[in-house]
Amino acid sequence: PDLKAKFLQEARILKQYNHPNIVRLIGVCT
Repeated sequence: PDLKAKFLQEARILKQYNHPNIVRLIGVCT
């Protein structure tokens, strides 16, 4: 739970950069 929350928080920040790899990673985890 804590790890997921931390990941989502970081992912939300990384999403602002719109890196293809990040978007792909979020798409897999969503």
